[in-house]
Amino acid sequence: EQLPIRGDTFVVHTQGLQLSGVVREDSGTYECVVDNVLGSDRQSARVRVEGTPQVLSFSPLVLIAADTYTLTCETVYNFPMADITWTRVDGVPLPPGRFTTDVVGGTLLISPVEADDQAEYTCTAANDYGESSFSAPVTVHARPSITLPSPQVTAILDADSTLVCPASGRPTPDLQWSLPNGTNPADLQSSSPSNDHYRFDETSGSLTIFGVVQSD
Repeated sequence: EQLPIRGDTFVVHTQGLQLSGVVREDSGTYECVVDNVLGSDRQSARVRVEGTPQVLSFSPLVLIAADTYTLTCETVYNFPMADITWTRVDGVPLPPGRFTTDVVGGTLLISPVEADDQAEYTCTAANDYGESSFSAPVTVHARPSITLPSPQVTAILDADSTLVCPASGRPTPDLQWSLPNGTNPADLQSSSPSNDHYRFDETSGSLTIFGVVQSD
């Protein structure tokens, strides 16, 4: 593309080419051509525009607890090469044992992911000209699990007994019980409100048996 002899950006004169109001898009290869009645000559020069790096936005992320994930901080206009740092917006430090930052590649390795890693994270790119950053939330989901204090419960005949099912997970898992005959006690409550032998508490997830009988 031939440049205009004079314009808002480029000024061509006998000593060379003057660029005014340089922008990053001015990076590229420029060629100077001279000619007269005896012939011509040409030389080219590579121009690299340097400046403050720009961090590209990244979408909110959903990670799974106990897995390994790599977060990537993508930058443009990265001349000279920027150093990349990751931080949490709430100021909580990143444990060096589970978090590994590649300052050149811009990645953050989390291994393994824990529930407390849920937070808003900031990626910052900095070089000699300045810095830029972007923040986005990271959500951590956890697979459902049950932790029973004991796999066997002793109930007293004719007395009331409450069974608990300590469950964890994110999002909060749905919980249901199954009776020895395969029946769901919650279904019994909805189909027969007068049934007062079983009581399923949806809030705590516990199952209460009123007046324990041998068939229980």
